[in-house]
Amino acid sequence: MNSRRGFSLLEALVSCLLLAALTTLCLELVGASANQRKAAALRQIALEEAANAMERVFARRWEELAPEATDKAALSREGKEALPGNAMMVRVQPSDAEPSAKQITVEVRWEPSRGKPSQQVRLVALRYRAARREEASRP
Repeated sequence: MNSRRGFSLLEALVSCLLLAALTTLCLELVGASANQRKAAALRQIALEEAANAMERVFARRWEELAPEATDKAALSREGKEALPGNAMMVRVQPSDAEPSAKQITVEVRWEPSRGKPSQQVRLVALRYRAARREEASRP
């Protein structure tokens, strides 16, 4: 009867291979998680930049909301540093559905890294003409 204690060389080799495979899998998951966190952070920055631009446009008077008045839209210094290959576009146009409204579109684009397609966020809002006092006081 052969009663050996311990591991054979084959068992040790198989356990090392399993450990290496699991380690590789864990490292890939950590890398993918880091990439997803970075992409989410860039998207959050782009959304904040778009929201800030939308607020700046909404702060203007109704008469100042013209397509040519939005040509000066640009990202903040922090947004330019954080978003590689960035571009911002603000567009004001009359609403097709509502004659007393203007449609405002803010779009921020960036390129996350080489070889990956560019990403974008877009906010669209309607700005209505404020009611005149005599119109608002009618029953």
